[in-house]
Amino acid sequence: MNKMISIQRPVIRAVCFIILPLLFAFRAPGQTLYYGTSSAVSAGNTVQSVVTNGTGNTQLFTASGGVDRCTAVAADSLNGKIFLADGQSNEIWSLDLSGAV
Repeated sequence: MNKMISIQRPVIRAVCFIILPLLFAFRAPGQTLYYGTSSAVSAGNTVQSVVTNGTGNTQLFTASGGVDRCTAVAADSLNGKIFLADGQSNEIWSLDLSGAV
């Protein structure tokens, strides 16, 4: 019984040293998160995006042209749209993922 355990340990170690690095090497690339900032000042109401690794923070939209307050954001990546709720006017607006209205 002890011999069987001693044979299994090297095999388990070898599998761990081969498989685990491969799992970490093939991680999924960073995904984009979309978020909004809300402020009493119009210029402080924005929709922005950032990659999950922390790079590429981009301001896509600043409140103007009827949008007063960006209070909630939802992304529909399948259809390429961002929806934002304007808490001041109680309206929902849509943008392209690039930020174009």
